[in-house]
Amino acid sequence: MKKPRFSKKSKVFYGYWMVAVTFLCLLVMSGAGNFVYSLFVKPLEADFGWNHGDIMIGFTIFFGMMGVASPIVGRIVDRHGARTVIPAGALVMGLGFLLLSLMNELYLFYFAYVLVGTGAAAMGVVPASAVVSNWFRRKRGTAIGLMSAGIGAGGLILSPIVGYLIPHLG
Repeated sequence: MKKPRFSKKSKVFYGYWMVAVTFLCLLVMSGAGNFVYSLFVKPLEADFGWNHGDIMIGFTIFFGMMGVASPIVGRIVDRHGARTVIPAGALVMGLGFLLLSLMNELYLFYFAYVLVGTGAAAMGVVPASAVVSNWFRRKRGTAIGLMSAGIGAGGLILSPIVGYLIPHLG
């Protein structure tokens, strides 16, 4: 009987798959969380009549929540593992973006960015670094560097896409 084609073990070290997954998490977290924010300022000013300063407070809330939530996220990762924390963070960040799509008041905008910032911390650098560090000993620095490249890739990839979609889809 012939063996199935996919029964062979992969020649790629599994840790590199973890680097790829965390790279994608950081790409989404940074690209959607901070790199595309400035693209929405003028449309928000035009649609809601909010001033530039009020809108930029949301950006401050995003980074403030990441700073506040990151040590808490680190403790939760130590207790429960990144396998539960990263999907929960993606869910919270997604709920924040859902609320942003439905909001029309400034206080809801701010609350949504509390959720987005908290979710970004839970799917961001802290749990991703824990995942990659657990898989690598000798090439840990290289692996974390590859993973961290997802942060810049988020701006490189998502900014042009969102910049194209805003004027075409509103």
